[in-house]
Amino acid sequence: MSKRIKTIVKTCAKCHKPFSTADDNITLCRECMNKDLKAEAAAELARQNTVAETRNCKYCGKEFTITVGEKEFLEEKGYSLPNYCPDCRKALKDYKREHGGLSHICKKCGNEFKYSVPMVLDFVFKQKPLYETCMDCHRKEREQEREHRKGHSGNRRNEVYATATCRDCGKEFVITVGEHDFLVNHGYENMPVRCRDCRHKRQVNALVTDMRRMGEEPVDTIITSDEPIVPHEDAAEMVPDIDAMPEQVDVAAATEADTSTSESQEAEAVSNEPAEVNTLSGSFDNAADTATDNDTNTETA
Repeated sequence: MSKRIKTIVKTCAKCHKPFSTADDNITLCRECMNKDLKAEAAAELARQNTVAETRNCKYCGKEFTITVGEKEFLEEKGYSLPNYCPDCRKALKDYKREHGGLSHICKKCGNEFKYSVPMVLDFVFKQKPLYETCMDCHRKEREQEREHRKGHSGNRRNEVYATATCRDCGKEFVITVGEHDFLVNHGYENMPVRCRDCRHKRQVNALVTDMRRMGEEPVDTIITSDEPIVPHEDAAEMVPDIDAMPEQVDVAAATEADTSTSESQEAEAVSNEPAEVNTLSGSFDNAADTATDNDTNTETA
């Protein structure tokens, strides 16, 4: 048989109502104890929601607050205080949940690397592409690109690399260091064998040939020499003689004269309208009288 617990009837210290309990140390009834617990919880919640620190987001620059409860929780877990606002932290959390974290495999060396937080936020908010290679491979690509660009610019690009004789005109021309580096960097093995002018002529002639093949009429004929352009024989006659041109007419005066002439013509037309109406009415009366006389003569006959 189970042992029966002895209860004691006591009076609540707050509401003075009688209640039964098995613990002699309890002085409050159940209702008063629940009220005290709720009040204590509300005070604790207010304390935890108190602002402990204000910071600016490292990514978007927005100001956000860190409460006492968050600070105590992070310190208890051994985490550092956040440097990003709640919106950026939520976007970062969603990206980690969708892609399984910030880790990625380099497409060149095969090593695993992690994206930085600003890089991921740029991808989420600004749709900027993420790098497919690690920082070491990316740094090597940048160095190769810089070496490639050195062939396009620099202090030595105008220096003489070699001299050659043009295959077409026989003139001697110079190949600069910049031209040589450009051809080598772009995979060309042979150096130029024609001077700049002959190369330009060949390009123009090739363009003219393509235009004729497509059915277009070229603007100029094929360039075959450096002779100066001779003007047309009748070029002087084609230019109009300014002295022989008629004098300019005052547009405003001519407009006023035309306006006055048109107004006078309209006035005359209005004055002639009644006379025409009278003439028509008279002709109608004469026609009616003639018709009446004809009817009378017919009856008499």
